[in-house]
Amino acid sequence: MKTLKLPWLAALLAFVLGGPGCFYLGWRRGLKATVPWLLLLSLIVGTQFIPDASRLELMVLFLILLQAGLAWMAYRSCKRTNAEAAKAAAVAVSSAGRPIEADGSREVKNVGAQVIALSGIALFGSAMTFANSTPPMGELGHFTHDSCLFMIPVSAWGVATGIGLRRAWRWARISMLVFGGLLVLVGTILTLPMLFMPGGGIAWWAVLALRVFGVLLFLTPAVIGARWFRFFLRSNVKAFFGVSSKSPAVPA
Repeated sequence: MKTLKLPWLAALLAFVLGGPGCFYLGWRRGLKATVPWLLLLSLIVGTQFIPDASRLELMVLFLILLQAGLAWMAYRSCKRTNAEAAKAAAVAVSSAGRPIEADGSREVKNVGAQVIALSGIALFGSAMTFANSTPPMGELGHFTHDSCLFMIPVSAWGVATGIGLRRAWRWARISMLVFGGLLVLVGTILTLPMLFMPGGGIAWWAVLALRVFGVLLFLTPAVIGARWFRFFLRSNVKAFFGVSSKSPAVPA
């Protein structure tokens, strides 16, 4: 049976991450959503070079509408895909006369593909940002430059882990457990400063929208990390990596 996706998670990923969040629904849908999303995002952000409060409020409004529309499409697409998968599974069970046993291999490989895609995008973005911020200028420039020095090896680690998941390497499962725990810890901690973000002279609704978006931006990785952590502790996933969930019986 085809792995069912969570519609609410698909919508949340699309709202927070934009087009790359749609890789949760698969490779093709991720690419189809990311390309037009990047074009629209560049048009919205590209017209906001003048530091004016009203222009910033307008940009925030357009960004919210863009992300909300993408989240709605991801939710509907996920619901439709799940309905088609459930119908196909019902037909297969009725024709076979017995239920089909769940296998964790397809799910693990799907997670591996998602990890490769998201980590690859992060690696490319971090490398381009590092190249454009060298030499660093100003406080923000130094922060961006130093952040890339951290993000590049972490993203490369993610790509290697995704490849390991698809090849059923045992260390990749341990890596995902560690990575999931770090996402939960870091994502939860980084949500706190967003709750106390200063207004900066813009409208209250824009400040509220930025706070909500910032909280979701860091809380989403925490939710993903918790879900990955639970997923890679499942017995069928352990069996895929050749890890026994039960200790062998001792002969008498």
